[in-house]
Amino acid sequence: MAPPASVLCPLLLSVVASSVTLNTKGPVIRSHRIRCSDCFRANMRVLATIDGEKCSVYLTRGKARLFYEGNPIVYPGAIAQEAFGKSASYSLAGRLVHVKDTHGNQIGWGVYNPNSLYRVRMLGRLGDAAQGVPDRERVHEAVRDAVEDALRLRRALGLPGESTSAYRLVNGEGDGLSGLTIDIFGEDANMEKGYAVVMSAAYWVEHYRDDVMKAISKVLPPTMPVLWRRQLTALKKDGWDTLEEDREAEEDGKKPESGESNSHGSRFIIRENGLRFWVDLTTGQKTGYYLDQRDNRQLIKDLSKGKDVLDLFCYSGGFALHAAAGGALSVVGVDSSASAVDLARENAQLLDGEADPNSLRFEQRDVFKFLKESEDLGKFDLVVCDPPKFAPSRRDLPKATRRYIRLNAEVMRRIRPGGLLLSCTCSGAMTQSGDSFINALKSAASEAGRKIMVLETRHAARDHVVQLAYPEGNYLTAVLLTVF
Repeated sequence: MAPPASVLCPLLLSVVASSVTLNTKGPVIRSHRIRCSDCFRANMRVLATIDGEKCSVYLTRGKARLFYEGNPIVYPGAIAQEAFGKSASYSLAGRLVHVKDTHGNQIGWGVYNPNSLYRVRMLGRLGDAAQGVPDRERVHEAVRDAVEDALRLRRALGLPGESTSAYRLVNGEGDGLSGLTIDIFGEDANMEKGYAVVMSAAYWVEHYRDDVMKAISKVLPPTMPVLWRRQLTALKKDGWDTLEEDREAEEDGKKPESGESNSHGSRFIIRENGLRFWVDLTTGQKTGYYLDQRDNRQLIKDLSKGKDVLDLFCYSGGFALHAAAGGALSVVGVDSSASAVDLARENAQLLDGEADPNSLRFEQRDVFKFLKESEDLGKFDLVVCDPPKFAPSRRDLPKATRRYIRLNAEVMRRIRPGGLLLSCTCSGAMTQSGDSFINALKSAASEAGRKIMVLETRHAARDHVVQLAYPEGNYLTAVLLTVF
């Protein structure tokens, strides 16, 4: 659809070309690049119409295919022009917008955020994009439908099951809800007791919190409490001022929210791969437990029989307990967090005859110092190295790569010839950078004077789904090596 000449006149073009927002009595127009006043030129990056209160984002030439294929995030570089209605004068963050190609064809709709690199997070596609102006009810319906689809998929994967009662229900972009994670922690396969933990990491999730909660409550059992947690670093980058919200709550005489955790006991036992673990859903890391390593922990259980095992960055002992249950001769877990080590020791008491608790030892130590000061060179047959995120972004990759090399070189020196190493990175920037992690492991082997062979490359558990249109959602890499 071509834009009316009255809308894209030369005078208006000269205003928006300098990235000034026009907001008099008419619509708001924002243009990212305008090359001339000939609005109908084929090579022009701007094509827009403004229709009352319909707010629209128009994509640059060649970008539409990504979003027809299902990409969930529109970055600023993919946008040619933004057109907003009269009432968009003051606050555009959280505004629901149509996403269109350069010809005005609707691709879908989503939530706009001018303060974020994630300029539009898509919530709807094609068919439902043409149903008029998106509103809060459409947000509720989109979240409800996505959670229902996610639940059906997890049921198809056998989750929950007799041996596993905790799983990821919604995996952000993978399930079509960018910035929203929902983990389910049940006490048994029937899910009669348990919790849903929401991890909010996007402005829109907070802005539409009531609609999100309403949608989730319609899908989950009515007796299941929902705990609301925030990924503060991500929210700050997305422009959400949590401190301001807390100040307003205090002025109203309310305690700043941390979900509904204050009214429910949130420390209880889950099952994973047949083993029991204590989890703390309000103070534990992430949503309370690292569910993404579940399948990799089962792998370690299968490989541990008769071996001396070292679990580095062990947190609450997930890999260590699986190794013990798998028949390991001895297991040592190391983590710098006192509370994590205390929880790991409690978890060891839940083995119930599946392993000798005395074969397990947990140490609260800095892992790098532990490796440097350790006298047990060449002692271990199997080592798990699962460090925190070293590379939050691509610009951190050079420094992170050096850390991965130094860490893995020290680890390889402590493995018996022919032993095994499961080395992990949870840095999406590293996983997305081709063979960078494998190359770091090769450099580590060279530095340690060891030879390695890659046996298998693994990723997050299968309930951490990744959209083909958004491979950036694949963040975890776990490489199984043999070390000579």
